[in-house]
Amino acid sequence: MAIFEFGIWSTTNLLGGTPIGTGQTNGNAQNGDTFTIGTEDAQTIVVDDQDDGVFEDNTNQNQFLNESLTVNGFTYPPGTQVQNEFIMQTDVPDPDGGFVQIIVLRFNPPGNGNSDLSTTAYTLTGPIPEGTTFEITGVSNNVTGAGAPPYPSFICFAAGTMVQTDTQEVPIETLVAGDLVMTLDHGLQPVRWVGLRSLNPAELSQNPHLRPIRIAAGTFAAGVPARDLLVSPQHRIFVRSKIAMRMFDETEVLVHAKHLLDLPGVAVADDLQEVTYVHAMCDDHEIILADGAYAETLYTGTEAIKVLTPDARAEIAEVFGEVPYLERSLARPSPKGRLSRKLVERHVKNNKSLLQEL
Repeated sequence: MAIFEFGIWSTTNLLGGTPIGTGQTNGNAQNGDTFTIGTEDAQTIVVDDQDDGVFEDNTNQNQFLNESLTVNGFTYPPGTQVQNEFIMQTDVPDPDGGFVQIIVLRFNPPGNGNSDLSTTAYTLTGPIPEGTTFEITGVSNNVTGAGAPPYPSFICFAAGTMVQTDTQEVPIETLVAGDLVMTLDHGLQPVRWVGLRSLNPAELSQNPHLRPIRIAAGTFAAGVPARDLLVSPQHRIFVRSKIAMRMFDETEVLVHAKHLLDLPGVAVADDLQEVTYVHAMCDDHEIILADGAYAETLYTGTEAIKVLTPDARAEIAEVFGEVPYLERSLARPSPKGRLSRKLVERHVKNNKSLLQEL
């Protein structure tokens, strides 16, 4: 089971071309058909994938809305099944050297079998700015298994984050394989792989759910973090408290940065026009000292590895082998979103630090 969040638009935001109707079951756009991106703002969809962590077609896929979603005035409740109904290839280049795809979503609310299927939204695999006119170069249907696209997500630090090494703090983007970083559990450990991914203004505008989270200096405790810490929304932060013990029977847990947003001092960094995210990976999933706070290194579980680019996956496979990097354990338990938000709520209500000495 894994939770994924990404941006979507209603299909009415695709202007011109052959309209995509609510009853559409496959692509009716032909090669050479053209569309223009409208001015609609993206909204965030939260999908609970209980299968293999890639976004697939067909009504038997265990991919469900984790939260309610309203598209074109209709609200789909939690538990609505979500499909990757079809994929339209475009002629718009993406940052990885390929071309942006439009993934069209179909929803099946619970309770009425397949009678309420509705094709009403789409997402993008890369940025296409509003007002851009593009051409359809192909349509794919019934995409499942290895051919299905991953859900978009990043788990990483922002460039400029200072990481404690064996000699001093250094910007995370300057790390190279073999450098030693200080970990909470295992002392100094070698970095095995570092990867970078930059998001430009157009990409952040098209994918606001990828905007970094800023954790202000001193948010968790005096001097923690030592300076403002920028991480991706999915990045997990180390929490230690008696409240965590009461809720989870664990004093120490990892909480996604996006679930800390109700905590004073934590906010989406809307002022940034662009960001470079940095993945740093050790032999094991570790907790490292970053800008004076403890946060995770890259976790490459079965789901997480699929959001990396093919080149990044190939590099990691070369370093670690094809199988071992999929068999890692989390450094600490990571509660689900609702429980993580409840944890934060209780800390705020009781004016308790998320980093307590026990």
